[in-house]
Amino acid sequence: MSTPARLKEFGAAMPPLFAVGVFSATVGYSLSTFLTILRERFGGFVSPMVGIHPLAAGVYTGSFMALVSNIRYNLLQHVIEPFIESRAGGWGMRVGIFLVRALNGFLGSYLAIMGMRVVGLQRFK
Repeated sequence: MSTPARLKEFGAAMPPLFAVGVFSATVGYSLSTFLTILRERFGGFVSPMVGIHPLAAGVYTGSFMALVSNIRYNLLQHVIEPFIESRAGGWGMRVGIFLVRALNGFLGSYLAIMGMRVVGLQRFK
């Protein structure tokens, strides 16, 4: 695939990734906030975290997905996986790709949480 085609593919994925990130994170953080409030009022639980504004967290997550996740998955799909496929075959290739994808997921989660802490969306009381 040519460089302009890859850039076009990268850019085309950004709006849907942003929309899915905003929607899913806003719903998820709203539900979590609601359940935490119920638990604090009726269960005696005290959350160690400051409440997160669901829409702000949603916009952050959508932006993160459109930029960081998009870059990571494009590198994975167009650079790392073809490299593994050219070096290994059969089960070695399957295991290698599985491990790289799993590590990519862990890296994405770590980067997302650390980013939320840096911008002040996630902090302890």
